[in-house]
Amino acid sequence: MIAQPEDNNFLSSFYQIHEREFAFNDNDKDVLIGDIRVRSTGNTSNDVIERSPYADEKTVKRTLAQEGLEEGVTPIYFDEGELDSKVYFLNKLAPGTTIRGPSLILDETQTILVSPDAVATILPRHVVMDLNVEAKSEVGTDFVDPIQLAIFANRFMSIADEMARTLQKISVSANIKERLDFSCALFDNEGNLCANAPNVPVHLGSMSSAIKYQLDFWGDDLHDGDILCSNSPSVGGTHLPDITVISPVFFEGKIQFVVAARAHHSEIGGSAPGSSSSYAREIYEEGVNIEAWKIVQNGKLDYEGLHHHFEVAPRTHGVSGTRNIDDNISDLKAQIASNQRGINLLNELFNEYGSKTVLFYMRNVKKSAELGVRNFLKSFAKSNRSRLPLSAVDFMDDGTKVVVKIDINEQDGSAVFDFTDAWSTLTFL
Repeated sequence: MIAQPEDNNFLSSFYQIHEREFAFNDNDKDVLIGDIRVRSTGNTSNDVIERSPYADEKTVKRTLAQEGLEEGVTPIYFDEGELDSKVYFLNKLAPGTTIRGPSLILDETQTILVSPDAVATILPRHVVMDLNVEAKSEVGTDFVDPIQLAIFANRFMSIADEMARTLQKISVSANIKERLDFSCALFDNEGNLCANAPNVPVHLGSMSSAIKYQLDFWGDDLHDGDILCSNSPSVGGTHLPDITVISPVFFEGKIQFVVAARAHHSEIGGSAPGSSSSYAREIYEEGVNIEAWKIVQNGKLDYEGLHHHFEVAPRTHGVSGTRNIDDNISDLKAQIASNQRGINLLNELFNEYGSKTVLFYMRNVKKSAELGVRNFLKSFAKSNRSRLPLSAVDFMDDGTKVVVKIDINEQDGSAVFDFTDAWSTLTFL
């Protein structure tokens, strides 16, 4: 819903909000008005009309409270420590009187606290409080505060959670909205995983590789507002229906984070509906195969690219383009909106703490996770020396043997995964 703007230009206001939430606008498309809400106010008596505090604030003449108008002084504890605070009676304050904090304003039924960084203005029927709180929280980077480390770890995870909720809410296909076959996560500017929502492990395990490829592929040709799209297994994807939308997060002119949403689209073309044919002989028979593509550039969604990737397909072996382009577009827009939600929340974090503090704790959240894994591996190796190296064998449908051996270093908590025997093929008589 778009609240009535002061200039009554609803369309302009709509575009501003749409770009903030979705990172792009379709200015060449008509905007459909789906609902109109009208609000009215009134009272039960024709004789009594409530005064408007906004009108009073514009007309009242503000004057600072004179010395001696206070009833007394009392100590109050604030973050700054114990401060002497003046005490005023509300019924003795004329409209327009301004009270600087720290102070108390009392009447028969309430106590109003004016904090040290605030100013209260007395109106005929209201008290207006003007706050002047410093935007940035003071958190040092000289050492790692374990409490702040836990706070930042949860802030990062909550951003990924909020991205996931946004994706589920806006998506249209059952795979995403109902089956929850999607994942959202935050990565550093090199593509290393920082935090993720509790989504699908197979997505989260490989998304880092997909992002590292995109960062390397585009290099310096990435700009604020660019949004990337990819699904090819050759560049860090899983199966083709899992499409990844990637958004670099710029702050102070540099990429500081990357946010990404990977979602299983119910249909992306190929030789069979659902894009997961058991009889596919070539990868294009499973549908769209995108290695690197800017789905949004300069705030504009690439509709030509959508047509090229999703509707143009090789006409061999019964292959076709996507059979439901509208759902593809809607779900891709939901992924873009999910990423934009992550970007907005990260920008709030930067504005609250500053980039130095946010990046400091981001790095230490990763170090803490690494330390936890290494300590676990050290403990496991110490109590299972006789079993090392660990090994496991499994077989694929055609008899191909898959072997893994895992050797753990008890001293530093590192591990070597050895797949050198993974592709030994068995012969069946």
